[in-house]
Amino acid sequence: MSSAATPTFIVIVIQLGLGLAIFYANPRRRTNQCFLLLSIVICGWLGSLCLAFTAKSLSLAEFSIRQANATGVLYLAVLNLLRFAISRPAEGWGDLLRRSRIWLIAAAGIVVLCQTPFFLKGAKMPTSAETVPVPVYGPLAINIYFGYFVVAFLWLIVSYWWAVRKASGSARGELAFVLIGGVAAMAIALLLTFVADIFVPQSQWMWIAPFRIVAFSLIIAYGIATKKILDVGVFFRRFTSYILLGGYLLGLYAVVWWLLATVLHSYTPNASSIAHIAAGIAIAFAMAPARGISQRLAERLFISGQRVDFAATMNKAASILVSVTTLDDLLKRFATTTAEAVTTERIAILLHERSRFEQVYALQPPASNYPTVSLSENDPLVQYLKEHHTPIVLDNLQRLRETAAIEQVIVRMRSLKLAAVMGIFARDHLSGVMFLGPRSSGRIYGTREQNALEVLCGQL
Repeated sequence: MSSAATPTFIVIVIQLGLGLAIFYANPRRRTNQCFLLLSIVICGWLGSLCLAFTAKSLSLAEFSIRQANATGVLYLAVLNLLRFAISRPAEGWGDLLRRSRIWLIAAAGIVVLCQTPFFLKGAKMPTSAETVPVPVYGPLAINIYFGYFVVAFLWLIVSYWWAVRKASGSARGELAFVLIGGVAAMAIALLLTFVADIFVPQSQWMWIAPFRIVAFSLIIAYGIATKKILDVGVFFRRFTSYILLGGYLLGLYAVVWWLLATVLHSYTPNASSIAHIAAGIAIAFAMAPARGISQRLAERLFISGQRVDFAATMNKAASILVSVTTLDDLLKRFATTTAEAVTTERIAILLHERSRFEQVYALQPPASNYPTVSLSENDPLVQYLKEHHTPIVLDNLQRLRETAAIEQVIVRMRSLKLAAVMGIFARDHLSGVMFLGPRSSGRIYGTREQNALEVLCGQL
């Protein structure tokens, strides 16, 4: 196997394993199915490249080059299909394919073009073990191909951007992560094209290049399959924090090593080794304070008015608990504080009364017509809260492998138009339930919001 084919084969195995893992995380979910289809197309593209790299005959090299170009076009079409699968989770494959018909027809036309002599006139076989077959394209056909590819890619980016702006909840997060992955893949490709060619020999560059697709797939896979998807702002804050921390520690290591190696060079032949040890000790001591500084700096860079001010909310809730004198006043002020903290217009509080959970207070828009809710002990929401003792977030449930219990909870939440349900526990006993509607900002109830709500319900 050539130096170019080896990393490509490794990436095929990784990509296929990733696609199967995401699929089996929730086989019935259209988004997971679409990611598996995307992985198959990527593997087809990489497999065509691998065949081209190892081709011993001219006919096989030409065939492989044609299919590599064709699957590249299909890759964009499936990405567009993934956009519809995320933004319209209730639709079946027939509806999704109808919405993508223009993309699919255009992609089919380019795939047919790739199979003609008008597109690929031939190929030049490699002259050494370190090179790959060189395609000879028809000048007009290759311009049509690249023109379509550029226009389709840019239109895809714009379509995802608009979809992110229109979506809410986990759909917005998933679409944003696909968009981030696309931009990351493009940045890595440009970096490898314009920088690696200068500093890295071609034989080594061939080992690096195929792995750029893995970065793209991993970002999308996280957005699709993680049980508790991060808000994109939180993701960027964490990512920036790690980048800042890594850059600072690498810089500190380099400075300490260079200074000591320079000073000790005249006194001992082991100056470099001593400098490396000292630099390692320096970053070990600097790790803890540097991590805190990098996190605070990242927080300032990505500050957002939509985030929950945890400390302020807790202080406000504590002041309510020591100042109110009636249950009605307590519930009203508590619901208002909670609604302001997570930016939702709907809060309903149910308390345990006579073997049922009866709605005792509701905060909702004036024009709404939400019914008064009463839950039995056997209600799916009550059973789930008692069993798991965790918040129920609809966006998170829809990402899990479906079971009969989860399906019942999802149906119940959709019928009540709820985005999240919190249990109010007293000494591990479910004393009440709090309903929350969707957030006004369209954001998800992320980990930070869930933690704040759990503490608030504990205080209540």
